[in-house]
Amino acid sequence: PSRVKGLIDRLEPLPSPPGCCKFRVADMRPCLFFVCLIAAIVSYHFAVLNGIEDTITAANATLCGGVQNFVYSTDAYHLVYITPTNPNNYSKESVAKYGHTQAINETIRPELRPIRTIGDYTGPLSMTVSFPVAPVEEVKKRLNWDVPQSTVGVQAMAGLECGD
Repeated sequence: PSRVKGLIDRLEPLPSPPGCCKFRVADMRPCLFFVCLIAAIVSYHFAVLNGIEDTITAANATLCGGVQNFVYSTDAYHLVYITPTNPNNYSKESVAKYGHTQAINETIRPELRPIRTIGDYTGPLSMTVSFPVAPVEEVKKRLNWDVPQSTVGVQAMAGLECGD
């Protein structure tokens, strides 16, 4: 249309201050800051967070992977005892009635043992049972045992004998 052509022909540039369209270093500061910030975040991720992520992944695999329905303990001879967590499928309610929490607390803090009277005895009545251990001299002798002596010694402690 001729009217539009006439309007376009009569267009004049808007007045602007001199040098408005030229490149200035001050205009690059925000862009340069943003690029440096992104580079710092990416390098921090690869330098620090990847190591932490590997550690967390390994811990997760150790704690949450594989067979988890067992408990273990070690003794003074570094023998490992393993048993299923709940081999008889006891309910949580029946396990909660057992005094294991009280026994652990009494072991940690003996003053928590309740005083009871049973017959002629009045005194602390503990949920735990302590077994006597070998004296220090006996333990020191065992430090020099070789494998066969250790095997025989552990069996003897359990009241067993080896016929071989």
